[in-house]
Amino acid sequence: MSTLLRQGVWPLRTDTFLGGVPFYDLAQLSAFYPFYFTWLPLFKTPFDSIYSIHWIVLLHLLIAQITACIFLRSIGVSRLSAAVGSALFAYSANSFLYAAWLNITAPYAWLPLYLTGIFGILTGKTERRYSLMALGSMVMLVFASPAQPLIHALILTAVFVIFKGIDCREGAGCLKAFRRPVVRIIAIGLLSVLIASPVLLPIWWNLDGMIRWIGGFPAVIGNARIPFAAFKEDQLTYAQLGGVLFKMPRLLVGDPYVGLIPLALAVLAIAWRPRSWLVRAFAATAIYSIVSAAGSNLGLAYVNYYVPILNKIREPSRFLFLFQFSISVLAAVGLDELRKRAAEGTTARQWTCTLVPLVLPIILGILTVTLVRNHVVSRLSPAVSIAALCVLVALTWAAIRAPGRGRALCLGGVWAVTAFVLHAIEVRWIPWPITESQYLVSNTPELDLALKHVAALDPEHDYRVIFEGDIDKQQASMLASYRGIRTLNAYINPAPYRQFTELYHHAPRPDNYFFALGAKFMICDSCNASATRGYRHVEDVGRYAIYQAETVLPHSYLQTAVDGYYSNIDQFGGAVMGHDLQHGVLFLKEGMNLPLAPMGMHNDACERMEMARSVVYERFDSSCPLASVLVLNEFSDPAWNAYIDGKTAEVLKVNFNQMGVLLPPGAHYVEFRYLPMIFKVSLTLMALGFVLSWLYIWRWCGLRRAP
Repeated sequence: MSTLLRQGVWPLRTDTFLGGVPFYDLAQLSAFYPFYFTWLPLFKTPFDSIYSIHWIVLLHLLIAQITACIFLRSIGVSRLSAAVGSALFAYSANSFLYAAWLNITAPYAWLPLYLTGIFGILTGKTERRYSLMALGSMVMLVFASPAQPLIHALILTAVFVIFKGIDCREGAGCLKAFRRPVVRIIAIGLLSVLIASPVLLPIWWNLDGMIRWIGGFPAVIGNARIPFAAFKEDQLTYAQLGGVLFKMPRLLVGDPYVGLIPLALAVLAIAWRPRSWLVRAFAATAIYSIVSAAGSNLGLAYVNYYVPILNKIREPSRFLFLFQFSISVLAAVGLDELRKRAAEGTTARQWTCTLVPLVLPIILGILTVTLVRNHVVSRLSPAVSIAALCVLVALTWAAIRAPGRGRALCLGGVWAVTAFVLHAIEVRWIPWPITESQYLVSNTPELDLALKHVAALDPEHDYRVIFEGDIDKQQASMLASYRGIRTLNAYINPAPYRQFTELYHHAPRPDNYFFALGAKFMICDSCNASATRGYRHVEDVGRYAIYQAETVLPHSYLQTAVDGYYSNIDQFGGAVMGHDLQHGVLFLKEGMNLPLAPMGMHNDACERMEMARSVVYERFDSSCPLASVLVLNEFSDPAWNAYIDGKTAEVLKVNFNQMGVLLPPGAHYVEFRYLPMIFKVSLTLMALGFVLSWLYIWRWCGLRRAP
């Protein structure tokens, strides 16, 4: 993607792995997102990518902290509490786990700023900045990755609207005024969909044709429902719920740890500010998300499984993000309430209500240690956290009995420092060293050297490479993409289902099918006779052997006659075994007829020359005295369009999954352009979204600003 952008080509597809897969409908990430910095030369080599991604992740953690701080300040939290809450969120145990995935960390970084805009709209603020924050942040979130973070944003939006609506029911005349903010939020949502349509629309449009892998369970095709057994994988057990208070072994994609001190502050927020609709909203979100993270153990998985959109989140542990964020916000509010009580004091009658929320977390911590102490892997003894909380409670009790602003500030500082110290001990933000990277521990540099040799053998990248033996085919194909080498493997989830079934190289075939796909080179570390059939040994690079086939279909060629017909992939693979692939073949699907010479009557006087080539455009000059078919050995995708002498031509499906264009006799120039219609439509919708957004924010919002 980065290479294409630097070449001035928008990355609608790639030709390097899995026979050339689309990028325009990729759900994992998007070229539209500016802070992946794909237009910069940061990803030229594997080592460049390792370092660049590391720093881009750190940038997004900083963005997450800044946006969280903005959100906390917008809801009325003090500077100290906002700093505490935003740090607890951005550098939580769950965030450290997600830092391994840039395309998860990046979209979550914009979620707090989006919520800032939604909160401002719901509370009746008419300044343009709130609409801009909500709209801009949602668009950035979708551009970064329209997956799990988008679902969580929708959940929080619904929770905000519901609890604000409940709060309005409790106030006279509020419900009628509440309708206008809801309409504004719906407008923001529609505008976000329009602007982000080049990302959202292709994904939705092509979803039925995708295959999605879900671990050790059968893959899911299109919109098919995930098996319930897969839906409850990686869920919290009863004992692991104690990991909220004390560090325990994390799950694969989630870590519940928040610590005893932040949880105590969250309890204070709920107990001391019960009338706030926002506190209620985050309390409900925290409870719902931690129960959902337990999956079927607490029963909520049986509900989530049937709720649209929610059932797209496979692992229950994914809900731990919402839990971490909610606790961080509540902890910031709780710290403010603590300072307020310490500054203003309380009456003797209120001491019980004041102290009970402080004592409950201590009791909960003692019970947790007693019941699940064998599961705790904390660097500090749980007794230290409990003792620290006891000291803080004693200091709080003393400060409330003798209130004062100075004491309140000192008390808040002590709580914040204690929470940070304990958190830093348990969640150590020390990145793994480069020496432990998958690139080095799996002997990948040696494989990279072998790929370098293959690239020298095929400098024009006319042919494809397959991998055999014990090589990790998925990793090898991604590594090959750095050198522009075209392969038939990939790690991409989800992937086009038809393309995966027809092109993915799982194992050797007894026919010549992969030779027909242009697999001229093979790299293996432990090859058997069946794998090397049709190949000759070229050289060894370390423990990797490079093989080359002499007769494979080239990238493009002209054919004046049909060589045969097929009805399925096996029939085509067997039919090409008796042909000299080096000069090309033309097989058509049964029932298809073309005005060509009799079968087998090829004319050697035909010539073609490749004039231009990129992943989305190819041009050829051809000359042939007979009618002919120009065959392009690329996967037949409906997004390809053909032009003969500047006029639209039909793209034929030949050789089972390749492309061809029927040419009349004479000299012609032929162009192939890759431009999906749905992408063109989405760009139009995007432009419309920008226009409507300008009209909405600068006109509509401007007319309704408060005097």
